[in-house]
Amino acid sequence: MSSSAWSQFAPFGTVQLGGNQAFFDGKPSSLGGYANLSFVPALRLSPRTSLIPRVQAGYQGINSYSQVIDEGSLLQQQMNSLAALKYIYKLSEQSKLKTEFTGKHQWLKEANNEPWGKGLYDYRYYGLSGEWEHRGSILKNRLGLTFSVLRYPNYQSLSSAVGLELGGKDTLDTNDIMAFYALELPGDKQTFKGSLNFETYAYTDQKLIDSQGAFIAEKRLDKLATFRLGYSRYLEGRVLDWWSERPSEQTILGLDVYSKLKLSNQNHYDVEQLAFIAGFYDYITVGFSPSLAGRIAALDLILQLYYDLSLRRYFNRPIQDADSGLYQGAKLRQTTHMLGVNLKYPLTWWLNGLMAEAAAGANISGSNMKYEKLYRYNYSSFSYQMGLRYDF
Repeated sequence: MSSSAWSQFAPFGTVQLGGNQAFFDGKPSSLGGYANLSFVPALRLSPRTSLIPRVQAGYQGINSYSQVIDEGSLLQQQMNSLAALKYIYKLSEQSKLKTEFTGKHQWLKEANNEPWGKGLYDYRYYGLSGEWEHRGSILKNRLGLTFSVLRYPNYQSLSSAVGLELGGKDTLDTNDIMAFYALELPGDKQTFKGSLNFETYAYTDQKLIDSQGAFIAEKRLDKLATFRLGYSRYLEGRVLDWWSERPSEQTILGLDVYSKLKLSNQNHYDVEQLAFIAGFYDYITVGFSPSLAGRIAALDLILQLYYDLSLRRYFNRPIQDADSGLYQGAKLRQTTHMLGVNLKYPLTWWLNGLMAEAAAGANISGSNMKYEKLYRYNYSSFSYQMGLRYDF
């Protein structure tokens, strides 16, 4: 193969290996490990066209809280794999068209003795997306549409184990559509971003529940709108290494604010208390997320700090008594705080592209819902990990 043909092939990727540990409500878990692999054998077919395959695999060996089905949170270990193929066509110097097919499998388990592949919330995702991108003299615009399917292969046979009502066989499977518009206003020292997403989730086999607790023929349909604004700025002077006499490094300050509105036609009927709740899944979420990232030149250390505050309020879902589970008048509210730090230290003297990395994060969730027979709404967790990262 000629040297010109080789120049069109530009593979790159990342490998991460390390150990981690988590603490839940102050109680430590056993030590675990994590591993991640990402490989992108990018190929430029012509001056106008590119083909970008992508494969990923990941393993998280410690339990972490994950929200499931808009209910609450469960402790779960995770393993996943992903394969994607993206095609890019360059319309002009300013505009591109992109299309991508993505397949992802995720495995979750809640107990150490539970075998992989048998988790209640294991899922498979397949999506086809298209995107138009235009970089103007002032604005960068992106417009996209994604069609996808989400399948839970084990939920049909295991859902009765947690006392859930079934209005069909595959009650969590959905066919989804997501449309988005995003814009970016870059500058020499600051950047403004904004985006609007609209998503629909059509449940293939989940029938609606009426006020008598009976299932009707109409299927569940959820709608989710997400609005996000972002701002980032390069800070002048010494910020992260104020004590050092070495040349200052640029530091980036970021701030995102967002809001989510979810509306569903699905209701809820509690067969134990004979209680009907319309609009059970409807909620609004608002939040903001500041961040700070940069390099401490004196220590040759890359640092990222972030915080996220999320406030969610359900319009119709009442809270329940902690002991009896009886419904009360107030509607469910949940506040979640996330705080984290990421550190990277180059080891290029040993191997080009190699870094030592460490991360720590805390998650605190509080709610007026004290009934936690199935899901957790009030908890605190802390985790850390240390390992190596190799970019090639």
